[in-house]
Amino acid sequence: MFKLIIAILIIVSVLYFGNIIHRIRFFKWYMNNKELHDYNQDKIRDILNQLANSFDYSGSKIPYGRAKWFVEGEKDFIKTYGDDELEFFGYSPVRSKIEEEFLEYGLLLTQNGIYYKEQIDTQNKDKNNRHISISKYFPFDGLWRIDISQSEINFYYPHRIEKIPFQFKNSQQINLMVNLNDLINTGYTADLYGHYIEKKVNQTFHKQFKITPFEDGVNFGSIVGMNLNLGQHLRDIQFNPIANARMAHGYAAEYSNDINDKIKYPFKDVQQIGQNNQKNGADRIVGIQKIQTKYHSKARSTVNSAFEPKEKGGTYRYPNMQLEVPKEQYNESIQIMKEKIRDGKVPGHHNPEDAYKIIRKGNVTYNEAKLIAKGGNVTSLKYDALDGAIQSLPAAGISFVIVFAGAKWSGSTTKEAATLAIRAGLKTMTVGTIIYATSQQIGKIATVYIANITGKKVAANLVAQRFAGIISFGIVIGPDLFDALRGRISSQQLLKNTLIAGGGIAGGIAGGAIAGATFGPVGTIVGAVAGGTLATIGSKSILDNFFEDDRVEMFAILKEEFIDVVMSMSITDEEFELIQDSVFDKKLNEKLKDMFQKNQSKNNRTYTREKVIEKEIERIIAERTKVTEYDILEAVEIAEKEFAVL
Repeated sequence: MFKLIIAILIIVSVLYFGNIIHRIRFFKWYMNNKELHDYNQDKIRDILNQLANSFDYSGSKIPYGRAKWFVEGEKDFIKTYGDDELEFFGYSPVRSKIEEEFLEYGLLLTQNGIYYKEQIDTQNKDKNNRHISISKYFPFDGLWRIDISQSEINFYYPHRIEKIPFQFKNSQQINLMVNLNDLINTGYTADLYGHYIEKKVNQTFHKQFKITPFEDGVNFGSIVGMNLNLGQHLRDIQFNPIANARMAHGYAAEYSNDINDKIKYPFKDVQQIGQNNQKNGADRIVGIQKIQTKYHSKARSTVNSAFEPKEKGGTYRYPNMQLEVPKEQYNESIQIMKEKIRDGKVPGHHNPEDAYKIIRKGNVTYNEAKLIAKGGNVTSLKYDALDGAIQSLPAAGISFVIVFAGAKWSGSTTKEAATLAIRAGLKTMTVGTIIYATSQQIGKIATVYIANITGKKVAANLVAQRFAGIISFGIVIGPDLFDALRGRISSQQLLKNTLIAGGGIAGGIAGGAIAGATFGPVGTIVGAVAGGTLATIGSKSILDNFFEDDRVEMFAILKEEFIDVVMSMSITDEEFELIQDSVFDKKLNEKLKDMFQKNQSKNNRTYTREKVIEKEIERIIAERTKVTEYDILEAVEIAEKEFAVL
């Protein structure tokens, strides 16, 4: 018995092997294309118009009445399109061989598919007293592959393969193949199969909400990573000397010139290297060029500070280094250096023109350096903001990659995913700029203020780090807290968001600490973003079991009211798309919060109907072509002429 069953299974497998392979291939194609929506109405029309070039008639040359009768004269065709109004793109009619028969055969291309009718027998008739013919409909719904065998075009569908035996010229056949493949590659045929158009509103909602944990996690992780790196960065730029030292403007000059050169020379190694205070060591490096920065109030003092005292020979102290001077002192410094070379005070240089090789024009003036060191002014804020943007670049790049991947996994197209990723990257850079610039400004100002009141010096880097934490907390929790105070989210939602943020921050700290210990500052950012993202997603998944988001109920109400209002109106398909896109747009979350604030519920939906949906409908309808008094008079005149003729 067992052997018999095995034999039967083998026979069935052999008989249906081709069908099984066909289904597997279709399933693989559909899974790869079900979320691909790389088209709009115009693109589909363009492809259909190109496809129509394979037909005898296309565009305005189609004999509309004949094409209409081609479909409506065939009962089998009427069943396929139901009440849909067909639009004709291409028509290749074949005359009936029976003189008294008022029918045509051939091919008709519509927006839904291709209708084919072939005359088979001109002598015999079927039971309905009709000459025998073949009628086939080749829909675009579920079409996933096209190929040619023995001059017949094969249409591959989920459960079958259909053939069009119509004879095309080679050029027509190639055009048909190319454009049908283009149509398939847009995702249009997969959408028709999966009824994408009917589900678009739900998909828009879920795509936006699925990506939220990724965006939040990346945001939390980025903030943590940048905070973990802040302490080392403040040491690298010698922040304490900038805020406290007697010659603070000199350190500020190094800092600001370093920032400018990082922007001017993005592909060179640009960094401050004078933190160890090595005697006669370089302050900065740009590429392979070592630089010593000197900023004094007068050009002669600036240049002289780079030379030994007279009693020690008065020679140049920084061989093979450029001397960076205040921007406004450059010309005078060149002349002074020429004098030094003539006097033999610059070893290795005898030509006064070498002064141009030694003197380097700084990016800021002496007074600007003093302002940068003080804080609390536009110049200082500008450079701290630029520094924040530069330090945020690694985190912004990592944010881009993670959000892009998350969006693709959530079903977004490449364009949609890239848009979300760019937004996340810019958000990370903005947040980083705020944290770095504001904390440094407060560090500079607060230390002076505290010293003036208490007479004690406070480490500026510690002040900056403390305030960076406060600023970060405000960025993470502040918006939700503000929304809760305004009644735009519930206290339950605030608690849930706070717990998710806490989980994301904890994950970011752990990930950043582990990766940073091995890979340094960049590892800290990568580890913090990865840890923050995973922890945020995990926290939300757990908390979703205990708290339902406010927006879930609000979206359900918005969707119900949208369907109720729109479906009761007489609008075109194009207007429907415009209204849907404007209601369910990128500001959807804000709309849902506004709905919650207006106390929308199952029994009270006035705001949702009037302010969210009807407002957009009125705006779209207002864009309709205006019918003027002149148009009406012209129509009446035409009608009078027509009736007069009749």
